[in-house]
Amino acid sequence: MRLADDPLWYKDAIIYELHVRAFYDSNANGVGDFRGLTQKLDYLQDLGVTALWLLPFCPSPLKDDGYDMADYTDVHPLYGTLADFEFFLREAHQRRRERLDGEVPQEQRDDDAAGLRGAPAEAQLEEQRQQERDRADHQPEDGATGNGGPQAADLEGT
Repeated sequence: MRLADDPLWYKDAIIYELHVRAFYDSNANGVGDFRGLTQKLDYLQDLGVTALWLLPFCPSPLKDDGYDMADYTDVHPLYGTLADFEFFLREAHQRRRERLDGEVPQEQRDDDAAGLRGAPAEAQLEEQRQQERDRADHQPEDGATGNGGPQAADLEGT
């Protein structure tokens, strides 16, 4: 079942909120990362977790615990690479997890060079969702994904 099929899925969900950097460190540098989170997906499943709520993990000056995102299309280098995130996403799908991003309505950086100043957060999210749908429609046969970043989208059943 996809989220769109059951708009009230969250009423029965066991949602586990986590900050990637504080969860599990795969390379012993003292900071949790997507490789570490991926390694612990079976553990989370054994706990009965049915959805993950990830706190901000995009590149950021980290003046506001990551909510001051500088680039909505990438992963902060402390937490790994975009490829690490995409691998985590595929593995989470295999375990039938929903993924929720910490939505940041109307949050903006002081030095917003991306031209997002004043744009409604919902419009930004819809644009990200459309980009994700477009990428899914044009994904290469070898399983590699195109450019782009993390999306707040329906991820179950892919």
